[in-house]
Amino acid sequence: MPGYVLGLEMMPYSLGCELQLFREDSPWLTMSMDEFNAMSFEKQLTALIRGLNICCRKMPRWRRLWWWMYRPRTPAQLALPIAEFRNYLWDGRLQFRYELCTSGGDGESPVRYLGEPELLRLYRFVCASVPRGEVELYGRSAWDFPYSFAKMLYQGDMEEKGGIEIYNVRGQTHDAYHQQSEDGRAAWGGCATDDERRAALEKHPIIRDLAGLEEEVAAFENSVKTKEDIRRV
Repeated sequence: MPGYVLGLEMMPYSLGCELQLFREDSPWLTMSMDEFNAMSFEKQLTALIRGLNICCRKMPRWRRLWWWMYRPRTPAQLALPIAEFRNYLWDGRLQFRYELCTSGGDGESPVRYLGEPELLRLYRFVCASVPRGEVELYGRSAWDFPYSFAKMLYQGDMEEKGGIEIYNVRGQTHDAYHQQSEDGRAAWGGCATDDERRAALEKHPIIRDLAGLEEEVAAFENSVKTKEDIRRV
């Protein structure tokens, strides 16, 4: 969500913001967090000011006064606005998690990777698919349309046409089961004593259903039951 950085109100991160940062080869888009943090104080400050100049609603009339009041003078003072602007970009560039379909929309033809830059695809999609009244809620041009909203609308359209699969509850359930299976297999493989095996089965009951372990686990549990029966006698 838009907020304030160094006293400046940020606009919703738009297609136009993305375009201008891209044109400037901004480190906000071209560098990882570690690479950005490795830059000098002066370069980080310059990148922040350029980013604010592009993404704020309006630069103050009295820039020298604003700069005197808000300018970070030490790395410690710069850390907070850097984090705030990074969070602004993160929120403004959110999208659905997805996977490419293994075939085309007809279920038979192979996937063809698109060559057109994504930003232009999003711009054309907004112009062609979003009602003009909706676009004008954010500005005069489709470049003013929120980047994240455009990306999600486009992804929904792509999924409807069979181009991608958006991550949903089914995918989440599958991933959770896979993780439980991996944890259970690792826990069982690390056991050296019967007590450790009992603890692993109690913590990871899914071990009993894992392929390749059913017979081994059943034999262990039968062995434990037999030993307990002997003790009772």
